[in-house]
Amino acid sequence: MNIFFAGMGGRLEMKRAFRFLAILIALICLVSCGKGVSGGEPTAHAEAPLFSPLEGTYENAQSVSLLCGTEGASIHYTTDGTTPTTASPVYSAAITVNSSRTLKAISAKSGMADSAVASATYTITSATSYKAETPVFSPGGGTYNSYQEVTITTATPDAAIYYTTNGYTPTTSAMQYIGPISVTEDVTIRAIAVKSGMTDSDAASAAYNIDITLPKIETPAFSPPPGLYDDTQFVTIETATPEAQIHYTTNGTIPTSSSTLYNGPVEVLFNTTIKAVAVKDGWADSSVKSATYTIDNPPPVVENPVFTPDGGVYADDQLVTITTATPGATIHFTMDGTTPTEDSAVFSFPITVNTDTTIKAVATKFGWTDSELQEMVYDLENEPNPGETWTEPVTGIDFVWVPAGTFIMGDEFGGGYSDEKPTRLVTLSKGFWIGKYEVTQEQWEIVNSQNPSHHAFLPDAPIHPMENINWNKAREYITALKTMTGRNFRFPTEAEWEYAAKGGNMPGTKYSGTSDALLLDNYSWGTYNSEGVTHIVGEKLPNDFGIYDMSGNVWEWVNDWYQSDFYSVGPSVDPKGPVSGIYKIYRGGGCLDGNFDQRISLRWGNVPTKAFLDLGIRLVIGQ
Repeated sequence: MNIFFAGMGGRLEMKRAFRFLAILIALICLVSCGKGVSGGEPTAHAEAPLFSPLEGTYENAQSVSLLCGTEGASIHYTTDGTTPTTASPVYSAAITVNSSRTLKAISAKSGMADSAVASATYTITSATSYKAETPVFSPGGGTYNSYQEVTITTATPDAAIYYTTNGYTPTTSAMQYIGPISVTEDVTIRAIAVKSGMTDSDAASAAYNIDITLPKIETPAFSPPPGLYDDTQFVTIETATPEAQIHYTTNGTIPTSSSTLYNGPVEVLFNTTIKAVAVKDGWADSSVKSATYTIDNPPPVVENPVFTPDGGVYADDQLVTITTATPGATIHFTMDGTTPTEDSAVFSFPITVNTDTTIKAVATKFGWTDSELQEMVYDLENEPNPGETWTEPVTGIDFVWVPAGTFIMGDEFGGGYSDEKPTRLVTLSKGFWIGKYEVTQEQWEIVNSQNPSHHAFLPDAPIHPMENINWNKAREYITALKTMTGRNFRFPTEAEWEYAAKGGNMPGTKYSGTSDALLLDNYSWGTYNSEGVTHIVGEKLPNDFGIYDMSGNVWEWVNDWYQSDFYSVGPSVDPKGPVSGIYKIYRGGGCLDGNFDQRISLRWGNVPTKAFLDLGIRLVIGQ
């Protein structure tokens, strides 16, 4: 650069030159310092950490300290060779290096750039000398004829011992050894020793076999001895071992300490085999002794049941009692035409007979011969009036009487599916009792401890209809009610259900209680008013028979298998559906359905194992 200074002009040129130089110097400084006009990264870096001792090869473990010359800086480090960041562990105390490894570290301080990464590699040539000593068992493993108290020690001072007895290799999560271990049965103990700064010991193992021969109790003896007798015998059972207890059976099973405890002579009324065993703590059980007694004297026979009143023709409902003259006998009965067994209902209070009924009964007593089967037929001339109600006394379930009659079955109004046609006249030759309401959750729980309802959370859930039950579960419920009461509880047939839903009318109604969809809100719970949940049974209006909720609230399983053309080929008198099929039918619509699905004639079905949150049952009692 050439600068000329001549006169006034020269002075001006000199000023411009100096100003240019000043600006140039400032720009050079900015660039060399790495700063922009609005600031940038700080120029000062924290000093890199220093390692003490320095990296190298050492015979023994080293305690490595980290130092930094920047006051107030924190040191972050790694011990696995990875590059540290400010998220890495903060150095606070010397690092024990007992095996070969590389330490890396940085220094960091607010307002300064992080230091460069410092690295130090340490090679430890004799790390194995810092391994905890293997535990030692005393006594050692082996076979013993007495219980053992096993101690575990290690030569490493202050080391903790962890052990297992389940076959697994111990870790620091296993049981910690704090005192002798009692060994009373065959077991394998495994143990390790652990100490901070040292490698865990090898696992030690010791197997113990406890082979103790206990004294055996003397075999029980019977008096009188087994044999043939012509009358009842009272059998005593004894053992020569003092303080031993005797347990026995009379049903042919092998006795154990859980069997009946002998505390006095055993009465033998009929042919019986007694088996006995003697037990005592700290002794081996005696051998099982068996004694068969043949009593050449048939067991007594339970007196036949007696009905009051006798069977016959009556103008009014009857309360029937059943008794037997044999004290302590149990009376089992049925009202569905089947022969009673020990699983049938037990008579405990008078039976209400309000329709033609056959009662069968048998009396039983343990050790006695069952009575003869007795039955009584009750013919009631005063058939209940249509819509008459009755409460079954055992379950408290309300029923409505539906008389025999003829009705039009199928879609009388048009617009339905093909399986609802053709319409036809169907005759039901016998009346029946049908549930006034759908089975409620509290009625379900009469015989079921579990309630699978989707609506059990509702405030009045016990008196909401039971739902979320498949056909098979419903059948189990009905069977349990039959056993409990002796009455012929069952599903309605599809024809019985439709006849009851139509209120006995001909022509029938489109919905249960009305044919006007605009009035359905008065009779049913559906999408138009239910808010997606079930409701208390009987809150809406009943149909002409006085039956509630046969449209809406929940669908109701019936007994029939589904067949799409059954209306064309099925019988017109007491139809019961096909003898087999894939799907069971349900009727009536639920709280999640609109008026189309709540039509009485609509038929729907699914496999018997399927359940829905708006599918329940309504019961029938009848032949």
